[in-house]
Amino acid sequence: MDKKKVTIALMATLVGLSGLSVSSSLAWYAASMRLQVNYIEMSILGDRELRIGVNENDKREELTTGDLKKVSLFAPVSTMFESRWHKNGNLPRFYEYSSFLTPSSGVPYGPFEANSGFYTQTLYLTCDDDVYVGLDVASSYLRADASANEAKARNAGGSEEEIAARLEKLNSIEKAMRVSILDIETDSYYIVDPHKEKDTAYGGILSLSLEGHYDTYFDAQGIELETVYGEINDRSRIVYGEALAEASVVEGEPSCFNSAHKKGVKPFLLEESVQNGLQFKIEDSLSFEELTSANPNENPLVITLERDKPKAIQMSIYLEGWDEDCINVNMGASFEAKLQFKILREKTS
Repeated sequence: MDKKKVTIALMATLVGLSGLSVSSSLAWYAASMRLQVNYIEMSILGDRELRIGVNENDKREELTTGDLKKVSLFAPVSTMFESRWHKNGNLPRFYEYSSFLTPSSGVPYGPFEANSGFYTQTLYLTCDDDVYVGLDVASSYLRADASANEAKARNAGGSEEEIAARLEKLNSIEKAMRVSILDIETDSYYIVDPHKEKDTAYGGILSLSLEGHYDTYFDAQGIELETVYGEINDRSRIVYGEALAEASVVEGEPSCFNSAHKKGVKPFLLEESVQNGLQFKIEDSLSFEELTSANPNENPLVITLERDKPKAIQMSIYLEGWDEDCINVNMGASFEAKLQFKILREKTS
């Protein structure tokens, strides 16, 4: 094993869930989920005396196999409703939707707290001086394992064109990957989206029911409307259209985010709802491009270390379920990650 490389999970075959009933489908995948983790590496650049460990007294340059928690299956989760836990140093909580059933109030059951499907662990950073530490984005990545995914794509057979299309779908999993860091002492929380192209909204309509259309519910008057999921400022701001005389036609690849509007159902009108004051919580994420500055005053992700005093951080790696690239065409994908810290500069009095 290469120095400082730590294997969180190495799986010879895909780990999958099959035969799930509709009511127990997990999170945003509307089918069984399989996500292979080849390896995740945690390391230090080695400048000065920066160390990483799994407890307060652990001050090593290298972590060994078994130091980090194992993850047998990655599944879509979300850091939505951060306000519920992000107080007084509470550790991050991840949420998932496990049911498409919605009561007449229109408020979906869930999301429920997820206890698995992601990597999270408290780690400790230590240095022999007072310094500012950041994530070294030049040496860090969360990316698809292109070679492993190509092997899967080819194993399924077909023409070169079909294989290329399948591979593109598998590799798109990297766009939904996230890493989050919580400085437990200061209660500073950061979400990093290495492949960020646009903002991710924690809300909208979904198709979790496997019935080919967006999920619906019946209100107290027996009227069928589309279910609006997620973190919303005020549900009274939701605007619906007239009941559809015909079902809509899906354009492009069907997914939980791209499905049909059901015949006879009042559809959710996004633009009109926003004009009416509806707001979805927006993921407060940072791109790699925003973390390149060595100046602590300009870098939005800075961890302050005091000389020889271990600093506890909660590191999490997960699949953001509200990312529009988090769909069932990613099933069977493999990814790899490397996260490296570096000293930005010394603290001056």
